[in-house]
Amino acid sequence: MCIYCNTKNYRKIYQNHYGPIPKEPNGRSYEIHHIDGNHSNNDPTNLKLVTIQEHYDIHYAQKDFGACVLIGKKMKLSPEELSTLAKENVQRQMSAGTHPFQDNEAQRQRSINQVRNGTHPFLGGEIQRKSNLNRVANGTNPFVGPEMNRKMLENGTHPFMKRPNGTSVTSDRVANGTHPFLGPTMNQKMLNQRTHPFMKRSDGTSLSADRVKNGTHNFSGSDANKKRLEIGNHPSQMRVSCLCCKQESSIGMFSRWHGSKCSQS
Repeated sequence: MCIYCNTKNYRKIYQNHYGPIPKEPNGRSYEIHHIDGNHSNNDPTNLKLVTIQEHYDIHYAQKDFGACVLIGKKMKLSPEELSTLAKENVQRQMSAGTHPFQDNEAQRQRSINQVRNGTHPFLGGEIQRKSNLNRVANGTNPFVGPEMNRKMLENGTHPFMKRPNGTSVTSDRVANGTHPFLGPTMNQKMLNQRTHPFMKRSDGTSLSADRVKNGTHNFSGSDANKKRLEIGNHPSQMRVSCLCCKQESSIGMFSRWHGSKCSQS
């Protein structure tokens, strides 16, 4: 940051010290290049005015192919040219040992520590199950809101909870053929028992038709949505509270911005 300009925007810093940034004949604005390669160093003496082609050539000569990819996109280079630059960037990272997927001692030790404390993304079994239960208990599970979690935990109906006999709500759904992830075998069982949601009854109705009629079907039109809005059970009307920032939001916004993803978590 420039102590005189009170901003981290290097383009504004350049304008404050050297005047307006000109444009190329094609109307594209000139680029601002950091001479020492450090984008955090916005000292006016470290900023240089260049055309976009000059900016590209500087970074290409420095073999900074990652920057070339970003500049190349603004230059509208072909996908083949961008792909070549990206490949050269990966090769350079591999040679320098800085590629994020490259096996090195630091990453190996980090993986060992993740396995030991139960946080490794590929770790399965009891540790993950307990972690999920804890997230459900404190309301940070991204798939459901805290109030619903708390209520389901209190009455023992949460799908992650196991009963003393080892069964759960999920196992019940598997047994009766209503679990959405079941394969063709269970679908066939539901067809044989005439409980499949796509099957029609003798009067021509079906479970799907019932959902359309009462306005709860996912694919219902605007009339059904209006009905759900009138009776107050439309997803946009359902509010959940984030335990981290204490804000209320819709279910969709909660799963996107709150819970485990909350900036204050």
